[in-house]
Amino acid sequence: MTGTMRKNSILAKVFMVFWNTLDGARKIMHLLLLSAFFLVLLAGLAPKVYHVPDGVALILAPAGALVEQIEGDPLDRALEEATGGGSVQTQMRDLVTVMKRAKDDSRIEAMVLDLDGMGGAGLSKLQELGQAIDDFKTSGKPVLAMASAYGKESYYLAAHADDIYLHPMGMVILDGYARYRMFYKDALDKLSIDWNVFRAGAYKSYAEPYMRNDMSDEDRASSKEWLDGLWGSYRQGVVDARGITMEELDGYVNDYVPRLTAAGGDTAVVALEGKLVDKLMSRIEFSDHMKEIVGVDDEDESFKQIHFLDYLDALNGSEKGGHGKDQVAVIVASGSIVGGEQPPGTIGSDSTSRLIRRAAEDEHVKAVVLRVDSGGGSALASEFIREELLRLKQTGKPLVVSMGSVAASGGYWISMSADEIWASPNTITGSIGVIAMFPSFPRALARLGLNVDGVGTAPLSGDFRVDRPLSDDVKAIVQAIVDSGYQDFITKVAAAREMEVSEVDSVGQGRVWIGSRAHELGLVDQLGGLQDAVESAAAMAELDDYRVRYIEQELDPTDQLLISMLKDAGVLGRAQQTTAAWSALTVDGVLDKLKLELDALSRFNDPRGVYMHCFCGDQ
Repeated sequence: MTGTMRKNSILAKVFMVFWNTLDGARKIMHLLLLSAFFLVLLAGLAPKVYHVPDGVALILAPAGALVEQIEGDPLDRALEEATGGGSVQTQMRDLVTVMKRAKDDSRIEAMVLDLDGMGGAGLSKLQELGQAIDDFKTSGKPVLAMASAYGKESYYLAAHADDIYLHPMGMVILDGYARYRMFYKDALDKLSIDWNVFRAGAYKSYAEPYMRNDMSDEDRASSKEWLDGLWGSYRQGVVDARGITMEELDGYVNDYVPRLTAAGGDTAVVALEGKLVDKLMSRIEFSDHMKEIVGVDDEDESFKQIHFLDYLDALNGSEKGGHGKDQVAVIVASGSIVGGEQPPGTIGSDSTSRLIRRAAEDEHVKAVVLRVDSGGGSALASEFIREELLRLKQTGKPLVVSMGSVAASGGYWISMSADEIWASPNTITGSIGVIAMFPSFPRALARLGLNVDGVGTAPLSGDFRVDRPLSDDVKAIVQAIVDSGYQDFITKVAAAREMEVSEVDSVGQGRVWIGSRAHELGLVDQLGGLQDAVESAAAMAELDDYRVRYIEQELDPTDQLLISMLKDAGVLGRAQQTTAAWSALTVDGVLDKLKLELDALSRFNDPRGVYMHCFCGDQ
């Protein structure tokens, strides 16, 4: 072998060694990256262990609206929260659960109601939380409330605290209950849009904004009755919890302006002098006060504390399951009722029916509680759900309905066939009536120079087009469907409630009732909360040893992993919201009201355009 060949051979061997080294390094790097990926994957899938330190204060800080079920797809919500968007909500049962468990937890020494981020809530929800706070206080542990401003809802909870603190620049606004809506008739006339409305029920007022420029006398009288009932219950609840007289509370509410003038515009002083708060404190002063009660957190120099969501995670991480295999299943039906598959927070005819079937087919489920918090929606979707509930009853499992803040119209339709109906004294229910409405645009198009003409082969040919005037035949058809739907409604209620049809008609006609009045009228069986309904269902099934299980839509494993990773990475923070006392005064607050109603309309998808809906969930 020549020298040149030998050199080439050596170079080739060196190159091969170098190449093999690079290739080996590449494989090692791939292996390390793959291992790291699987470690992250396993970390996301593995249950995280949360630690609750000894001697801490539980921070009960509800953010946004209090709801039975958080709305929307969980992954979408997580991504919106990570980017600072989306609506903020707090699930009721999370608050109740942590208070119930913290009551006997020796690691929890006190509870702080941090209420600056709290939004709206129905009175029945506030009463349930107030009872949970009172139950926590039987442990002897102090409860302190703190906020920069208290609105009607947040103050109701604060009234149950041992001590109420307010920022020196804060305020307490108790504005009562009201029902105001935006009316669109003049706007529709200016736009030359014909909004065709058909209804059965003299008090069925959902469609009034499209027909009038103001509230009808019937709706005004009906609304005033149940609003007065709510306000009376609210005032009595605050008086009992706070330990002041009704005269003192009414004096604060009714004479607020002259009192504020006398105090030189100092809203915090007015609240203090009115006995609604105990002391004015800044956030720093309050933190120092809490250090004296529970001690100092060495890590951040604040007082020792744990947020209620972290405490809930700790409870879930250590949960070993309930005693006994027998279960009382709770299915939450919250939001508008529409057809098809819907995310949590909306009642879908297919998605909710699937949950009911799961409860019916599960041998461990011995009784079912349907928690209804809905003003209704599609008539057909409501009937699909009621049919599924009737099938569940055929299995012999007791079915009990627990009404939340609202169970009206379609919400009552899906409730009426239960073995027993429970409602809060302040649940908004009834609204037994039917409407149909849809727009047509021939006048608007004509203003643009667009005209429609043609020929058809049958009497109704082309009569359902939105670009033509509604014919008398179509009007007769739709009104007949609505009248038939109302007759069907009151007939089914009469059969389910063992009442005369005429008797149901007299309390129907779209009229809204609060729970205590509905109980007197025979529309509900018992007054009480969710826990009362669960215990009643268990008694019907003759259960002594059982656990409560929520049957909910199951998360896709991939979505669950992504949500867990976002949370563990600290991307999902503790969202805050403008204090409810101020939100209604902002332009955004007004636009939000309009958006909510338009969103509700956009979701309605009844194939016949027939709805059982009550605009009564926002007071």
